[in-house]
Amino acid sequence: MTGGSLHLPNLRGPGAGLQGDTRFAEVLTRVGATVRSTSHGLDVSFVQTTMQRGVDQNFSEFSDTFLTLAALSPLLAGPTRSQHRPHAKQETDRVAGMARELTKLGQQVVETEDSLEINPRFLRGGQTIETYGDHRFAMSFGILGCLDFHGDGRPWLTIRDPGCCAKTFPHFFELLEVLRIKSLAL
Repeated sequence: MTGGSLHLPNLRGPGAGLQGDTRFAEVLTRVGATVRSTSHGLDVSFVQTTMQRGVDQNFSEFSDTFLTLAALSPLLAGPTRSQHRPHAKQETDRVAGMARELTKLGQQVVETEDSLEINPRFLRGGQTIETYGDHRFAMSFGILGCLDFHGDGRPWLTIRDPGCCAKTFPHFFELLEVLRIKSLAL
């Protein structure tokens, strides 16, 4: 959201480990990120002006990550379409929930039973994002919330029930805030 780079220690690149979600790194390259696999993990970098392409991605094999792409989609140039299997509705109806939350933010969203198409529009600030008790909603929109929407570092997006991340990543928002503050100092 802010440009810059991250080193993700011990994270293997797509196809190199047991976690299918690492395939999301391939999606990031398609939207303009540079992802480099090293012997110590992954290096990911963004130049704000390069993260611009909308994508069409089938998330059937790594469906948990479609929420992250959907949350990033308002910042991409052109429509983004994600396709999923019905198990994207496992914990909550993630497809319908994402459509509702992005619409709150002013995005044009076309929802079908197994896909979302997001056509970027100007973001609408001052909204509260519902998490539906699902940590993936909280984390995905937390990342979008790092965008310096006002140009002065002020928060512009509220996440209802960020504590839902406690079961998988209890310190997610604390770590994200440290990264956000550091990125503003660049």
